[in-house]
Amino acid sequence: MCGFLRSDIEAVKRKVLVNGTEDWVDVTVPLGAAMSTQRRPDKLAALPLAIHAVKELLRDGLVCAGDADWEQGRFRPWSLPVDVVESYIDRAARELEPPIAFGDLFWLENTPEGDAYAEADLATD
Repeated sequence: MCGFLRSDIEAVKRKVLVNGTEDWVDVTVPLGAAMSTQRRPDKLAALPLAIHAVKELLRDGLVCAGDADWEQGRFRPWSLPVDVVESYIDRAARELEPPIAFGDLFWLENTPEGDAYAEADLATD
């Protein structure tokens, strides 16, 4: 058991996927959703939920992690197995020092499946 409520995890995942239909997503999106869901104003306290939700999205093939290439205006996915990406994110999160800022840790891009999931979810609202 991960210690998080399933409803909290799903709320964070939904926020990432919905935001991801319009643009790449950085750590501040799942972090903000985790802070709101858990009602925690402390970013470091909310970070484990945010990371957990992102890792589920990666495992489910709904997002891919990578880097934003601002000069060329494109997303560069990391060509690594999901377990290696998860290990990288875990290590980077442990070493992260406040303040947590835009672009820290990773960038995410929805896969076509992630876009379809988000659009179907939005259609039910």
